[in-house]
Amino acid sequence: PVAATTWTDWTSASSTTASGDAGGVTVSFSSTSALAGSLTAGGTNYYTSWPTGAAQPSNTDILMLGASGTRTITFSQAVTGVQLALVSWNVPGTVTFNHAFANSVIGCGYWGCGSISPVVGNTGFTAHGEVHGTLTFAGPISTLTINDGGENWHGLTVGYEALAAPVP
Repeated sequence: PVAATTWTDWTSASSTTASGDAGGVTVSFSSTSALAGSLTAGGTNYYTSWPTGAAQPSNTDILMLGASGTRTITFSQAVTGVQLALVSWNVPGTVTFNHAFANSVIGCGYWGCGSISPVVGNTGFTAHGEVHGTLTFAGPISTLTINDGGENWHGLTVGYEALAAPVP
């Protein structure tokens, strides 16, 4: 069974930044390139068709990426079980992360079906087709950095399973 995920409620977005709340944790997003769009309140639910077994976002909020860039997601406190929900990641080249993902559930979604080939160490992947699903990062994580290639648009949102234990 999939653990309960607290998903980000994206409350505002500009051309290169967004912010939101996930269960009292402030989530900030920044990008070196402009967003292709965003949904912060209603709109098309790109998560209605979702891979079986993947943590499914509980709202329609999504950040739409177009041009290649470096994206940084920052949590106001360390969290574990970070869920990165991907919609239509048919991006060229290798997507890389500053943390290794522990698990992936990828399959068919709103825009079709796809798969990934993880790089050694799970610090990235190459996409095949229309990638939909979630990557789970164990944590604790305060900042997740993503480097990806450009395409018409591909989207993401993020959530987490638990707050990280305080460091004594």
